[in-house]
Amino acid sequence: MLEEVGITGTPSLLVLNKADAVKDPLTLRSLAADREPEIALAVSARTGEGIDELTHAVERHIRAQQPEAEFRVPAGEGKLLAWLSDHGTIVQRAYEDGMVALRVRLGPADLARAGRMVEEIEKKNGQ
Repeated sequence: MLEEVGITGTPSLLVLNKADAVKDPLTLRSLAADREPEIALAVSARTGEGIDELTHAVERHIRAQQPEAEFRVPAGEGKLLAWLSDHGTIVQRAYEDGMVALRVRLGPADLARAGRMVEEIEKKNGQ
């Protein structure tokens, strides 16, 4: 369907709602198998079945699309370090010579903001 409207290469999830209304679970499995390589999840908005799996799948898709960036931040910059943890996914963290070297996955807007925050700290510290 997405190809029909010119959208290709966009990550997608097939969400099969009303899973509680399907009497034969094999029907759901068959529908899901027909959608490969797309990820298909059966959920029920009424009962809540499958909602946790859907939430985790969406989070994985979002994280997979976020670019990784590397930052070196003074260890005393707790506010920035906390912000990076809150807004991104820390892939790697290493402490060396009073600095924290981070590899972080961030969305585009947060990546730009983090870059500006690091530049401000470098100016403040005369680097």
